[in-house]
Amino acid sequence: LGTNGGNPVARMLSVGNSILTGSVWLEGSYNHLASYDNSPYGNIATAIGINSNNVDHTLISSTGLIYDAGEGNFLERIKATNLSGYDVVLTHLWTGDMSSPLGTINSTAGDGSIAGAVVVLVNYIKVSNGNCQLILVGVPPVSTSIYGDVTFTGNYPNGRNLSACETLMSELAEKYHFTFIGWQDLNLSYYYHSFTDGLNVHANNENTYRVMGGYLGGRASRNIN
Repeated sequence: LGTNGGNPVARMLSVGNSILTGSVWLEGSYNHLASYDNSPYGNIATAIGINSNNVDHTLISSTGLIYDAGEGNFLERIKATNLSGYDVVLTHLWTGDMSSPLGTINSTAGDGSIAGAVVVLVNYIKVSNGNCQLILVGVPPVSTSIYGDVTFTGNYPNGRNLSACETLMSELAEKYHFTFIGWQDLNLSYYYHSFTDGLNVHANNENTYRVMGGYLGGRASRNIN
């Protein structure tokens, strides 16, 4: 575990895949998970003042908010959780989500779009625990086919790019009052594969994950602490 500083009663539910968790891969194979203090989710919790002992993190590999790699998606997992004891829910979008329609600011809950899934999530949090705050992180810039200068402008299978996705998620965050964090302002988003072994979605070291988490944590702490 990492440091135990922070609010002793605040709790966070974190649901994400290997990127939010900090899975280190070397020469094409899984090597280990980053320490709590180097993991993106751990750095977010630290930045918003939540004690490491009060963080419940679930790793669901290769999965997204609505994309299901075989073990259920993040939305299903969160909806199966009683949120009454949590102050914050942290989750993120994934490259696989960009196979579904992006949706619009007027998307409705459960309409099959990414935006519609976000509305479902917001509604569930309100019903399960209206005190709970949502932190939604955008699609990490880790694609093995869309990277470098076109990281945010290259189109995914749904015909949209990450820039459009982040713009819409920001608009939804303003409409529904949650925290969204995109990646376009992080320098290494544009050369992430300098820190992977070949074209791998996973970093080959813990330091890169710590930097990613530090960036996310700084943005999260603007709204929640």
